Amino acid sequence: SNTLVEACFNLSLTEYRILNIAFTELSEFESDKGLIYTREFKIFAQDYARIFHIDESDSYKSLKDASERLFNRYFTYERIYQKPDFIEVVKSRWVQKISYADTQGYIKFQLADDVFSMIGQLKECFTRYRLSKTAHLTSVYAIRFYEMMIQWQSTKVVPFIELSTLRDRLAIEKHEYPRIYDFKNRVLDPAIKQINEHTDIIINYEQHKKGRVVTGFSFKFKQKVEPKKIESKRD
Repeated sequence: SNTLVEACFNLSLTEYRILNIAFTELSEFESDKGLIYTREFKIFAQDYARIFHIDESDSYKSLKDASERLFNRYFTYERIYQKPDFIEVVKSRWVQKISYADTQGYIKFQLADDVFSMIGQLKECFTRYRLSKTAHLTSVYAIRFYEMMIQWQSTKVVPFIELSTLRDRLAIEKHEYPRIYDFKNRVLDPAIKQINEHTDIIINYEQHKKGRVVTGFSFKFKQKVEPKKIESKRD
């Protein structure tokens, strides 16, 4: 759901890829009706290597190491109440349990209830994209920016996002990249470059200032033009 796209969290590339495989599988459902909350997802090292174009010999170690960390990871999101009007800040784990099998070369996990609910809500406020679109991205920042863009697929214009909000979503600590030059050079520009080179969209951004201080960014993107297929004719 867009709530999850806008949530604040810190995950490694492998951890986020693991979750996105489960998200992709669940996105085939049109509603959360019939989804089993105790469902376990199994990811084999050979499949992970194939999807993300990496060496199979490194794949299982990456999965196993990520599974050790993923159990303790959490994300933060806002729950809005209409009556009375207030906002509740919620922290939730990603998974309820996770395991791995050395001899079989797979990891297995069960999503937390909050995550399951968000992934099941496909009819409203949901961003949908194919896993293959981000399979070549090697930066979590790039994947996060891609998701933020596709959230605005209908207009292809992402309204102004405050710098502080952007940093929170990307889980960038206050001591990390405090200068705007460093933020752009180490986070924003490399992420945009990866997206423009390896996905189906091209992004441009504009920085907004208050005086001489950069306060945030707005984005525009467009779909890449797919090359036309040339049909060969034979006598």
